[in-house]
Amino acid sequence: MDLPLTRILIVDDFPVVRSGVHRYIEHEPGLAVCGEAASGHDAVRMARQLQPDIVLLDPDMFDLGGVEILHHMGRDCPETMILVFSLPVSACAISALILAGARGYVLKSDAPEIAISAIRAITSGRPFFSPALADADLQTCLHLVACNAGGAAAEAMTPRELQVLRHLADGIGNKDLAQLLGISVKTVETHRATIMRKIGARSAVDMVRYAIRHNLSHL
Repeated sequence: MDLPLTRILIVDDFPVVRSGVHRYIEHEPGLAVCGEAASGHDAVRMARQLQPDIVLLDPDMFDLGGVEILHHMGRDCPETMILVFSLPVSACAISALILAGARGYVLKSDAPEIAISAIRAITSGRPFFSPALADADLQTCLHLVACNAGGAAAEAMTPRELQVLRHLADGIGNKDLAQLLGISVKTVETHRATIMRKIGARSAVDMVRYAIRHNLSHL
């Protein structure tokens, strides 16, 4: 049985990049390139016309910034999923792109198989980030920000709150966690209450379930 066809719009200002990505995608079962855009304005226009399933987006276009492109696409084609395909940028820049609506981030230096895995992941509703972004705190933060962008949590958590959530979900008690992080038990309790409010958890069990569901626990 044939796989459902996932239609992809490639956005990059370098023809050689677009051509190479196009050729690789076309060899993958269930994937098809429906268009190529060489500028931010063309990308927005073509996304509106084609309504692709996925946009593979270089956010560093000469005419429009990545966040602006994402805002346009979020308004004009809300069912389209955006995968950022970029040179290395700061964690802050990545977070801004994810908050603007991107579902994942891969590097141009990644193996082609990584980009394909990312496409298949976000098509299945899962965020995906390049394995090159190996720092645990960054990975955790980006996963949660992606979930927030999709409505899984009302507010993004701070790096410290993410750290506390991970440890609590792994079964570390308030007193031990306070000692581990060098903070007071009261501060841990404050973080815990804030986390539960932000993710809409009514109990410790809800909090652990949330952490497991979003890959924030080793359980």
